[in-house]
Amino acid sequence: MTIEHGTGTLRPVTAAVIEEILTTHAGVPAEALEGQLDTPLEELGVDSLAVLELEAVVADRHGLQVPEGAVGMGVNAIVDQLTAVEGGIG
Repeated sequence: MTIEHGTGTLRPVTAAVIEEILTTHAGVPAEALEGQLDTPLEELGVDSLAVLELEAVVADRHGLQVPEGAVGMGVNAIVDQLTAVEGGIG
C-alpha cells in the first residue's frame, strides 16, 4: 500500500524499508539483520538510540509512528504494526 503524505506519494513500509533505515540512518550493521526479521531488535544489538532514529525517519518519510516497545520487536512485527495503521489511513 502506498500512502499520500503532504504533496507526494510515499512508498509502502516494508521490511526492506525498515532494514534500510536501520542500516543507513541508525548505524546497524546489515549483517546483524540478515535473516533475523523475527528476532527482537534488542537481541540483535540494536539500542534505544537506533530505535529513536528509526522512529524519526519513519515519521518523516511515512507520517507514521513506530510502535512503543519497538526495541523488543522484530522487523516483521514492526512492519505489521505500521501496515495496520497505514491501512487505516484514508
